[in-house]
Amino acid sequence: MNINIYEKYKVKVTKEWSELSEENTTKYDNIFKKGSNNVTIIIDGRELLNKIADNLKENYFSEFVVVGKELHFEYFNYNNGESEHICYEILENKGE
Repeated sequence: MNINIYEKYKVKVTKEWSELSEENTTKYDNIFKKGSNNVTIIIDGRELLNKIADNLKENYFSEFVVVGKELHFEYFNYNNGESEHICYEILENKGE
């Protein structure tokens, strides 16, 4: 996979997360709710590389995996058990 600053890319961004619910009856009643969303964007290479760098610098970053044209970021908050998974799937290079 090649990402350069001179090209535009069509990228599908998928996010899945698990967060503590505000509906807990006590502070020890850890109820998690799950959520997800996805969006497809057109982005130039410089912005895409900046997003990747920002994801690597996030608090609670725990894992980075590249599978083909997919970039996977894992986050885990060890203080409360919340987690997040972000996937950037590069669908096409708009410069080709």
